[in-house]
Amino acid sequence: PGVYVNEGSYDMFDQLIFEENFPSPTAPAQLGCGTRHFAKLGWVAMRSGFTSVNDLAALFICQRYHWSDLDPYAQNSFHIMHRGWLIKGNKNTLYIDGQYQRFIQGYPTVAQGAQAYSPGSKYDVGPGIQAFESNRTYDYIKGDATNAYDQTKLKKFTRQLVYLKPDIFVIFDNVITANPDIEKKWVIVPAAAPMDMANNVLRITNGDGTLWIKRLLPLSASVD
Repeated sequence: PGVYVNEGSYDMFDQLIFEENFPSPTAPAQLGCGTRHFAKLGWVAMRSGFTSVNDLAALFICQRYHWSDLDPYAQNSFHIMHRGWLIKGNKNTLYIDGQYQRFIQGYPTVAQGAQAYSPGSKYDVGPGIQAFESNRTYDYIKGDATNAYDQTKLKKFTRQLVYLKPDIFVIFDNVITANPDIEKKWVIVPAAAPMDMANNVLRITNGDGTLWIKRLLPLSASVD
């Protein structure tokens, strides 16, 4: 459908067809806990259910490689929707010393083959999802996006996300910079302007949906 192409999802379709080996169509009722790990894509889709307007949907992205200009480039990003968008966009990650994830252009031709995408190549933005576990109580994901950044500034960036069903997310980032004095910014793209509720708590309300965010670490931080 045109809406998917226009919204930039064509490449996802392309990857599902060519990268996922024999995906099996499954009815929502058969998905059980409502979570699917697309291992080749480096995407994890999560849902609290499929039948109610109160069901929550979330997406975590940490790919192994960056495939094309059409491919959303947002290593360790996450999206949350509950009665409307709450966290939206592909830049819910980090700024390191004022820089976002490194820019990539000039993709190989089909004739050059998949070997152009290899560990250590400029398309290597992973290592990608390193751990995944899902059951009816929680989902656990660990993504490594170290190679998505300028290696002269960043030495390590892993993000661990725990989805405590049906509506709590815990996110823990491990960031090691080349110099400990390098500025690090934790970035989200909210669907509405956040309200500062004091005590390290922010509230985002968009329509009928509300998201409460509490910072546990670092103990001291400035909020822009």
